[in-house]
Amino acid sequence: MRRNIVRYAILAYVITLKHVSVRVKKRFPTLQHIVDAGIMMESEKKIVEMMDSKSPMAKYWMPLVWATNIINRARRDNLIMSDQLVQTLLFELSEHRRKLGSIISYDTVCVPLVYTQVVTLSVYSYFIANLLGKQFIIPEKSPTGSIEF
Repeated sequence: MRRNIVRYAILAYVITLKHVSVRVKKRFPTLQHIVDAGIMMESEKKIVEMMDSKSPMAKYWMPLVWATNIINRARRDNLIMSDQLVQTLLFELSEHRRKLGSIISYDTVCVPLVYTQVVTLSVYSYFIANLLGKQFIIPEKSPTGSIEF
């Protein structure tokens, strides 16, 4: 049971990175490659393929739902004695899902090239203005021969 929960968390991570990373996409080009690696079972592959045919959206959250069902079933069967432990496990799974969602959102929202150009130009302008503004100007000699600050 514990291994399945961890396997589902890893599976969600792999599915997420498959959408984001070229290296992971090369390592796992199809779901069959994930099955061959032992991260996904054949029955789970069929469920994911069925859901992919219904909706093209990312399904990284499905293994986490399966892990949640395992935790709830373990509590119902008294394999987990504490409600607080169940709450902690579910909270951590929720945090894992939130972080995977943020990975996908970082990938889908592109930083425009103009933004990087504007930042570069403003930093260069600041340093040039600072360089010119901080230069020391030697004043004309005073009648006493000393320089006053």
